Amino acid sequence: MKRRIMKMDENKDKDVNYEEIPVHKFILLARSGLFGAMFDYVNEKDNTNQVQDYTNKSIKSLKILIKYFYTNSIELTTEKDPKLIVEELSDAVEYYQLNDQCNFESELNKSKKQFDLN
Repeated sequence: MKRRIMKMDENKDKDVNYEEIPVHKFILLARSGLFGAMFDYVNEKDNTNQVQDYTNKSIKSLKILIKYFYTNSIELTTEKDPKLIVEELSDAVEYYQLNDQCNFESELNKSKKQFDLN
């Protein structure tokens, strides 16, 4: 059964947008300590299948992170500034309390080399 993450993001007009990202709860729990706390809070509050992520991380970087949870690889594209995404992902590794931080950082370094980022 897939759960959904409700990701809050502000655009340049200061409107708040929500995007639902389908993901399996057990994947989040296995890969990140923070999501366990998020699900516990939501379940006690209103017993829904959703968590809300109010971080300042972009939707794009969260999607890349969730794809990493499933595939163990990081895939960057040029549709958004790769340097900005790498910075957000570097911050996310600590914020989301990844259980395999060393592997994530190794994959992130491979992606940085692909775009000649240091």
